[in-house]
Amino acid sequence: MAKKLSGIFLVTIILLLQVGLVFGNTDNVIDNAKLLDGDIYDELQSKANSIKTIYGMEPVILTIDDAKGNSSMVIADDYYDYNGFGVGSENKGILMLIDMDNRTVWISTTGQDIIDKYQPLIDPILEEITPYLSDGEYSDSCIRFLEIVENVERTGKISTYGQRVMDMMTSIIPYIVALVIGLIATGILTLSSKSKVTATGRNYESGDSFVLTNQADHFEHENTTRRAIPKNNNSSGGGGSHTGSSGTSHGGGGSSF
Repeated sequence: MAKKLSGIFLVTIILLLQVGLVFGNTDNVIDNAKLLDGDIYDELQSKANSIKTIYGMEPVILTIDDAKGNSSMVIADDYYDYNGFGVGSENKGILMLIDMDNRTVWISTTGQDIIDKYQPLIDPILEEITPYLSDGEYSDSCIRFLEIVENVERTGKISTYGQRVMDMMTSIIPYIVALVIGLIATGILTLSSKSKVTATGRNYESGDSFVLTNQADHFEHENTTRRAIPKNNNSSGGGGSHTGSSGTSHGGGGSSF
């Protein structure tokens, strides 16, 4: 009986260890800097799992407050490589690092297909994310990052605010809605009017009462205002295609905030 119980106990321990390994490998949100709201982890993890399952690439979010003298690029690439992330033989995926020590957000991409797809989009993605970080809205920046990744995987576009406005403008639905609202408002105003206008100013104006006898143009003055267009100094440089310390190729880029 004792041997049987020992066997059951040993099997239970092995299963628990296996479960622990599985759950450890699915931890895509690593908030070492303690920036994220406590109730946001489940939402972010669920979204990351969904992207990984549907699109065959793994998104990761990492925050740190001590870079230990390393660049954001090195930290992002090495963390992804040495912690078992990625899908397939090329470990395809993308990592967003929020580096509070260097005050930099860095995006690292892995897998040639992912590198090629995202490299032209790195700057627009950073332009979408950086304002959240500058305002201290770290949880919102992570949500927006995963939204962008999902949209890129689904449509090949990042769907910026400007693009969403343009999509609405090119769609016929807003115009139909505006026309219907206008017709309804006009109908209500017409029905609510209980009196008709029977006289206007033209009823009391003789035909030749107004004659233009002289016309002239006078140039008064001209004002010219010059403004310098500020350059974007937030960028900390793009990563391009490079090789990490593990020998794995990465793409990406970063921006200060």
